[in-house]
Amino acid sequence: MKLVMLVFNQAIENEVMKIFDKLNIRGFTQINDVYGRGSDKGEPHLGTHVWPEINTLIFTVVADDKVGDILNEVRFLNNRFEDEGLHAFVLNVEQMI
Repeated sequence: MKLVMLVFNQAIENEVMKIFDKLNIRGFTQINDVYGRGSDKGEPHLGTHVWPEINTLIFTVVADDKVGDILNEVRFLNNRFEDEGLHAFVLNVEQMI
């Protein structure tokens, strides 16, 4: 099993949820009002007057064979909304209750 964590500008939340629906991913945890700054480019998302944008973080645990499909969809979405900021991280899940 893998934990897939997505961090993205809240402006594209509906688009991210469409990926979950398309791939029949039911379970997830969402954390709103996440602040940060990308490592390469893009504007900070700090929720301030100067940097008003805010991120959302969603993570889900899926079977290993589903990760490729998720990353392909995320890549496509990232290309569509290049300036918004979208990152995906994949981690091993040793055990889950």
